Amino acid sequence: MSIIDPKLKKHFIQFSFQSILAFISIGIVLFFLNIFTDTAIITALGATTYTIFTKPTSIYAQSRHLLGGYAVGIIIGIIMKLICTLPTISHMFPQKEHIIIFSALAVALSMFIMNITNTEHAPAAGMSLALVSNPWTPKTIFIIAIAVMMLYAVKRVFEPIMYDLV
Repeated sequence: MSIIDPKLKKHFIQFSFQSILAFISIGIVLFFLNIFTDTAIITALGATTYTIFTKPTSIYAQSRHLLGGYAVGIIIGIIMKLICTLPTISHMFPQKEHIIIFSALAVALSMFIMNITNTEHAPAAGMSLALVSNPWTPKTIFIIAIAVMMLYAVKRVFEPIMYDLV
């Protein structure tokens, strides 16, 4: 059993190129999001970056799953956050248990809807959780949407020369 992937020797340039492409792509996103307060959101986008640039032919890196999954995750996250912050809901629970309940519900609903619409993208379910459990503004949602579209666009442009690294 080798610690280093045996494909590295043959595909060193691809490993390097795709890692540099991921670095530049997520780096641009990080300039527009607050990396100190939007950590959960950034984590989900980081996982998407990994998926896109290590396994570009994966079904989860295709437009239906990537864009559709994020659409589901964002919409469910926003809805659950809005419900969670209703005064009647927040007063029904001691402390902040309602945030935990609605965060978990956001993940479960995102999973369910992604599965029935065939738009599964695991990091997008994480995004729904992040939107319920963290503060955000409409600008944050806009940046997330632009970031996902940008990551997909970069993937599409470079797809002919990208290689599945895993």
